Amino acid sequence: MRHVATMMTGTVDIIEKGSEFEKAKALLEAKFQQYNELFPIKEGESVIMCFKPDKAVTWDYVVGELHEPH
Repeated sequence: MRHVATMMTGTVDIIEKGSEFEKAKALLEAKFQQYNELFPIKEGESVIMCFKPDKAVTWDYVVGELHEPH
């Protein structure tokens, strides 16, 4: 088994309500149908976090390589 890792930095937008919330909710519910009943996403009770990455760094523990984008 390979042991690799990635670390990402960036910003997060918090979506709490409105049409953007409903659109993001629909996308999440379509992709993760198994959680719809257990963990319902409700406007006014839930928030959706939209992560926008700025930088990613990956490394391979076996090879000892570190990769950063140029």
